[in-house]
Amino acid sequence: MNERRNKHTNIRTYLRMHERTNERTYVGTNERTHIRTYVLMYERMNKRTTEITFVRTNERRNERNNETTYVRTYERTYERTYERMYVYTYVCTNERSNVRKYVRTNERTNERMNERMNEQKNERMNVPTYERKNERKND
Repeated sequence: MNERRNKHTNIRTYLRMHERTNERTYVGTNERTHIRTYVLMYERMNKRTTEITFVRTNERRNERNNETTYVRTYERTYERTYERMYVYTYVCTNERSNVRKYVRTNERTNERMNERMNEQKNERMNVPTYERKNERKND
């Protein structure tokens, strides 16, 4: 993918893609530290989660010395190309084969789902979510 500046060196992340039934896993491998980043996409649920696990390819000795290699700030793995009707399209480019893949997520669906979940939770906990206008003041 694109080169990211990390301290003094440019680090390249390569993306590979594995496809299973309804989930696609993108594996980004870091050139210098050999840390793999797994990006999971659940297409049916319209969810996109990044950086679930870190895996080091070489042996895990000197873990205390290499502690900094396990820590990583959150970065977007996909650039967002355009946005239409709350559907965001991310493009990821594989540098070796120069293949561009388009990943689409429906953010509005997630939003609605979260709202619905919150409403259910509030109902269970008896939290008044809104003020009823038609209620008589003096009963």
